Amino acid sequence: MVIANHLLGEEGELRVQMPRQWDQHAVPWSAIAYDAEADRYTTNVTEELLEAAPALKDDSWKNRDWEMLVHQHYKAQPYWERQDAAI
Repeated sequence: MVIANHLLGEEGELRVQMPRQWDQHAVPWSAIAYDAEADRYTTNVTEELLEAAPALKDDSWKNRDWEMLVHQHYKAQPYWERQDAAI
């Protein structure tokens, strides 16, 4: 997952940055696509969906139930359920 700060760019695109002073939300990689032509990542995640995401805490990454909630929130397939997932 990626940490997405609560900041939208000029054209409505999501800007992913890391400063700790902003609200942070997890976004599954499967909800993000890389646009090679524009050399950037894009997503259809809205500001409202981002704000309503499950709360991110320092230990969230250790909790599979929390990860499942995040994937369900974005209607994204969990990486551990993909056919091509590495073992």
